[in-house]
Amino acid sequence: MVSKPATEPTVICVTGLSASDSPAPGVAVLRSLAESGMQLRHIGISYGVLDAGNYMTHLVSACYLAPYPNTGPHALLERIGEIHKTERIDVMLPTLDSELDNYIEIEPQLRYLGIKLLLPQKNSLALRDKPTLAEKIPADIVRTPETVRLSDVSGLRDSFDKLGFPLLVKGQYYEAYAAYSPEEAVGCFYKLA
Repeated sequence: MVSKPATEPTVICVTGLSASDSPAPGVAVLRSLAESGMQLRHIGISYGVLDAGNYMTHLVSACYLAPYPNTGPHALLERIGEIHKTERIDVMLPTLDSELDNYIEIEPQLRYLGIKLLLPQKNSLALRDKPTLAEKIPADIVRTPETVRLSDVSGLRDSFDKLGFPLLVKGQYYEAYAAYSPEEAVGCFYKLA
């Protein structure tokens, strides 16, 4: 591996550039880095061509598309390797829950390429898993809302008496909708599905 001259800026690659109704944190991270005063070159990785962060040229020098997290760690590693050949990435900042498992899996290969990461350990990541958080942390330490994991709408209907209203219908990684009636809850479920 060839090291960079000290005069070149550190290249930081940030993911999560969506700025929709449920914005990803990448744009905010880029803004913070831009205001840090450090000599940095900001690169963005997004999952959609229309992600707003791709077009914020005051925050990013370049943007690249990556395969969606559900394609797995090997596709991600291959894509980052391609980007690294062009950009010589120094630091990778994944910002989305949905991609952390893949980055944890490929961290040794990225470090071998000279790319530094700050990631939780896999067991630490599992501890904060939202659907099972209430089961892992005693209620007298951290109060968590009652949670029901669902894979079909019949399970949602069965939980109305247990949970009451209002309730939140939440996606696995992001998006949550408040529902004030059974009809709203079912509509929210299908919106997320």
